[in-house]
Amino acid sequence: MKDEDPKPSEYRHPQRADALVCAALVLACVAIYGQTLWHGFVSYDDPDYVTNNPHVRAGLTPQSIAWALTANVASNWHPLTWWSHMLDCQIYGLRPSGHHMTNLILHIANTLALFLVLVSLTRDRCPSALVAALIAVHPQLVESVAWVAERKDVLNALFWILAMGAYGRYVRKPGILRYGAVLILFALGLMAKPMLVTLPFVLLLLDYWPLGRYHTVTGLNAIIRKLASLIFEKIPLFALTAASAIITYSVQSRSGAVSAPEVLSLGVRIENALVAYVMYLFKAIYPANLAAFYPYSVVQGGHGPLIIGAGILLTLITLCVAFTARRAPYVATGWLWFLGTLVPVIGIVQVGTQAYADRYTYLPLLGIFLALAWGLGDLVARRPQYTKPFITCVLAALVALTATAAVQTRYWRDDVTLWKHALNATSNNVKAHYCLALAYERRNQLDDSLAELRDAIRIEPNFPYLYNNAGSILVKQGKTREAESEFEGAIRVAPDYGLAYLNLGLLLAQHGRYVDALPRLQQAVRLLPENPDAHATLGRLYLMLKLDQRALTEYRETLRLSPNDTEAKAEVAKLQGTVLTAPSQ
Repeated sequence: MKDEDPKPSEYRHPQRADALVCAALVLACVAIYGQTLWHGFVSYDDPDYVTNNPHVRAGLTPQSIAWALTANVASNWHPLTWWSHMLDCQIYGLRPSGHHMTNLILHIANTLALFLVLVSLTRDRCPSALVAALIAVHPQLVESVAWVAERKDVLNALFWILAMGAYGRYVRKPGILRYGAVLILFALGLMAKPMLVTLPFVLLLLDYWPLGRYHTVTGLNAIIRKLASLIFEKIPLFALTAASAIITYSVQSRSGAVSAPEVLSLGVRIENALVAYVMYLFKAIYPANLAAFYPYSVVQGGHGPLIIGAGILLTLITLCVAFTARRAPYVATGWLWFLGTLVPVIGIVQVGTQAYADRYTYLPLLGIFLALAWGLGDLVARRPQYTKPFITCVLAALVALTATAAVQTRYWRDDVTLWKHALNATSNNVKAHYCLALAYERRNQLDDSLAELRDAIRIEPNFPYLYNNAGSILVKQGKTREAESEFEGAIRVAPDYGLAYLNLGLLLAQHGRYVDALPRLQQAVRLLPENPDAHATLGRLYLMLKLDQRALTEYRETLRLSPNDTEAKAEVAKLQGTVLTAPSQ
């Protein structure tokens, strides 16, 4: 009788091994993100998504559920994400710990589901565990978990991973119900975040590896026919992709989130995309200087060599991947996964003002981690004598990543900490200076707030809102002349900036300069016809100038825009009798 080679313990007791891996993943996630339960909300998008959103704060009501289906707040169509925030508000109210806990639970669910799905797809536990561990602890993914407003990242990733698992079940035993499960999970993922549109393309990559649906096919014509059949199989998924892309572009265009070509030319966007790909890859390897916002300046002036170098590097990596595709198919799947899943957010269609963002990597880095984990597995298989050193190095790297991620998570505890770190991690970051100025203003640290605004103006002197905010700070400090100069600076760089006219007119009126204030407030109303404060302020000035008929007109307009304005109601009631008996003005 021939002796059989002893199998590793994880294969003799797979359930025990899986349980140990899952327990380790949960502990790692809690070690990093447990601290967020003591964090607050931040002012970066959290007000839009939760704290200042009356529909979300109302909880899951018929009205709020219906609103989520048509809302274009935050420049995305993602009703499932809205419903998850509403549910949190219904359960926890506005206690931030509950909202952070939901993000943590979803992240834990993602790491556990990813491990189990990869084991199901590949029958290979060690690399699957490594990929799940990297997702659990990598610092580049902190933004998606520690930031309440990025609930959509961890939520849509869960449906992505579950859809992969359902697809694996379908491939092993095709059937309409199993295909329907993939379709439903994909649709739910798209309702959480439209970045999921690339899933059908990734499923084609999984057909290549690890599912091996091409392996029995030989000859170019047979391969093309097989590919065509696999694409045809996914037509319902591609239809959902097309529908989601159309809805998303429409919502983002209507909300003004998509940058016009005259703001950022297609050439500049392509250049930035090349650099962004390399930056994502570099930070995956060396996750240092991570920030909440990266300014869109890397491709502006003097960065030609960087852009060319990025293009050459990406080309060389792609050629190497193509050369090794037959011998190491997981590398091709991983690299194309990384490149493809970033396409919706790489900036060719620019949404927002960031050059790139860590939150966009939650799903794309899965591809890089797949290639790395199975590559290390192959290396260990060819050099078994180095197994222990390899394991030691991997564990040391995971510990280092965990520690770094824990530090990175700490930066998200409040606005001041978050934006001070962003300034330390980047350069010429106007957004960080501005957000830090607002944070200091909320703390009544007016000198610090003004200093940040001055720094922002020095970097970018053509943003009118910086001057306007500086003027508002100076008004609070009682520095009238300096405030007036700042408001005029805002008007100088943007003659159609209505808020500066409103603030300047209000300042002049408060100091008795009614004649100077009048044209500013009239211009503010022309530029901000839907702003009730502009109409009310002009109405107040008309009263001071004894122009009652005009004052009545402005207060009526105020009530049209803000029906609960008590001052406008009182003035309209008082003026209606007066203007009927007074001579025409």
